[in-house]
Amino acid sequence: MMPNANETITINLVHATKDIKPTPTEDTTVTYTFYDETDKKPVEGHDVTVTGQPGTDQKVNLTTPEGYKLAEGQTLPTSVMMPNANETITINLVHATKDIKPTPTEDTTVTYTFYDETDKKPVEGHDVTVTGQPGTDQKVNLTTPEGYKLAEGQTLPTSVMMPNANETITINLVHATKDIKPNDPGVNPSDPVYADMFKTVTRTIKVNNPDRMVDTTTQQVNFNRTKTIDEVTDEVISYGNWTLATDSAKDWGQFNVPQLDGFISYVDGNAAKEVAEENVTADTADVTVEVTYKNSGNNGNNTPWR
Repeated sequence: MMPNANETITINLVHATKDIKPTPTEDTTVTYTFYDETDKKPVEGHDVTVTGQPGTDQKVNLTTPEGYKLAEGQTLPTSVMMPNANETITINLVHATKDIKPTPTEDTTVTYTFYDETDKKPVEGHDVTVTGQPGTDQKVNLTTPEGYKLAEGQTLPTSVMMPNANETITINLVHATKDIKPNDPGVNPSDPVYADMFKTVTRTIKVNNPDRMVDTTTQQVNFNRTKTIDEVTDEVISYGNWTLATDSAKDWGQFNVPQLDGFISYVDGNAAKEVAEENVTADTADVTVEVTYKNSGNNGNNTPWR
């Protein structure tokens, strides 16, 4: 509708936009190479190249070459942002190590035998054999055979490093000895095994009375001694000195001869009223003393009564 007078009308506008796609560019590449730091040279044949448009994120598939491991501080990337220009990235490696177990070998043996240096012959029936892989440490359980002791400088091992070939080791022994004392438990003079450790020295006094009856008095002094035996053979090696036994009389004491009216007493044919005290040792022989009587009357019969 036209107005009665001229008018001016303003219409507001805004800028329009337009999506402009970039002009496609050429792909770029990232090449990964490996370098051997141990031998100071490239690792050939394991390069990996990734291709893509600059600015795009691309997957990277890398594996450490066999026999190597990543050097300290190195990693294997799993993706890369493609650069505007081609690149080469070097990953440093070092030689990997591997524990190699030795090929199993046959067991070897170490046999321990005992030798009697006293009798110069092997000690039978006491061998000990240990079995195991060469180079391994094995336990050894040894005991000294009864009656023996280790010779000078010998020891009983408790373990052994197994050799590459079978071995025999000889341990030298000597006869052990034992001191036996008279007062040891089980030591008895009546036992023939210990009889040589005891000795009794005896004086027997026989009083021959006129009525033909005989009164006997026994005086004893007891001695004993130690002995040393070979524990293998039980033979006596040596004896100690004889000593007076505990609670034994120390000598043959004086014996007073009974005096009878009308008779004179005789000791071994000599007129006497006593049998004298006598000191004795283990070497003193046993003795018998005869006491007799003779009528003191002068009847012509001077024969002692027996």
